[in-house]
Amino acid sequence: MKILYIDSPIDPPGGGQISLLNILLFPEFEKKVFLDSHGTFSNTLSKKNIPFEIVDSKSLYKKISEYSPDIIHCNSATTYYSFKAALAAFRLKIPFIWHVRVTEKAFLKDDIIAFLSSRIIAISKVVRDKLNPMWRKKTEIVYNSISPDFLAKIPPEEIKKELNLKENDKLIGVFSRFIFGKGHDLFISSAIDLLEYNSNLKFLLVGDGELKDEIERRIISSRWGMNFIFTGHKENIADYMNACDVVVSPSTLIEGFGRVLIEAMSLGKPVVATSLGGHLEIIKNGFDGFLCIPVVKSMSESIQKALSADENLKKRAFEKSRAEFSFMSQFVKLKKIYMDVYENSN
Repeated sequence: MKILYIDSPIDPPGGGQISLLNILLFPEFEKKVFLDSHGTFSNTLSKKNIPFEIVDSKSLYKKISEYSPDIIHCNSATTYYSFKAALAAFRLKIPFIWHVRVTEKAFLKDDIIAFLSSRIIAISKVVRDKLNPMWRKKTEIVYNSISPDFLAKIPPEEIKKELNLKENDKLIGVFSRFIFGKGHDLFISSAIDLLEYNSNLKFLLVGDGELKDEIERRIISSRWGMNFIFTGHKENIADYMNACDVVVSPSTLIEGFGRVLIEAMSLGKPVVATSLGGHLEIIKNGFDGFLCIPVVKSMSESIQKALSADENLKKRAFEKSRAEFSFMSQFVKLKKIYMDVYENSN
């Protein structure tokens, strides 16, 4: 079976590109990727020896026709590029699978691409529910998975030494881009609330983004500047996450899923997340993680609970990550979808 993957990647690569890369690395099916532009993701594909081609939207129909895939798997959101790909597939009578990862609604544009799709994959119930109910019959939920290579390689003691932590310091981490809706302001306010009672807490913020400088200035102007650590972008996220005592996803907007949570759970870390969107499908509050409403006191109280979490909760979090969010379980579901779509098209 020959599969063509279509994507309009963001830079730096987000969860959608990480998920796609996992699929592409699996040694099954002949595959190729069409991208609309060069960037970090195309560089990664090149390093991994995954065939790709930069194809502008005007050339999509011609290039798809020349490659003549059995299936097109579109990893792009509701963009002009994904629309052109769906339209080309429809005209060429090639099954088109649309992988939807965002909760933002595009209304008529969503409906057009959904109509042109043979099958729709949603990464969570909340993402599925953003679509018009008329498309439910052709929509399946396949949760994101943990990358097979998401493993901590550096001992946590070395990371803590690098971060200048003392022996009795507790480390609480956030791993996300500094963009609107990711909740960094909420996290910092909750951190300051906790520091009023425990000055041995350290707060790690990993990532880059347009709001990073603004967030850093807020910390510098406070009396707690020494308790916050900004690392910028890191490739070895697992190592820094493994050094944390608690990992937090403080999003203030509805998340389609919450990859950071399942990654932290796979390392046996207690997690705290706002009770929005996909977070609710990952965590059972008090059982394998902690949910809070997106306000300061609720988050600080949940972080305090997570700091006191017992080994049983950590074990349940780890076991859930392996049982429900492993790459193999995701790929088995995707393979079944591929086979069903292919067989129904012939």
